[in-house]
Amino acid sequence: MIVLVIAAVLVVGGVVTMLVAGFAQPTATIGWFAYQPLAGAVFPPGGGVMVTTPVLIGAAAAALGFVALAGALGFALGRGRQEQQGRQEQE
Repeated sequence: MIVLVIAAVLVVGGVVTMLVAGFAQPTATIGWFAYQPLAGAVFPPGGGVMVTTPVLIGAAAAALGFVALAGALGFALGRGRQEQQGRQEQE
């Protein structure tokens, strides 16, 4: 039961972290160059997607939570089937 709670907290915390970090505007810029860009190049605003460290941490926490949930639920299901087989053998 404790594992399920911890796993659920990891999943929720990871998803919340990814959402908050994903919607926050990055404070650092990519860089500044001392030369003029090519004349024919087009640079649309907001064309790139940057994955920040908080987004990666949130994704890792959510993934770890999902793995823990799957393992705990699989263990619980396997344990329940084992108990059912033991009851059938006793009858």
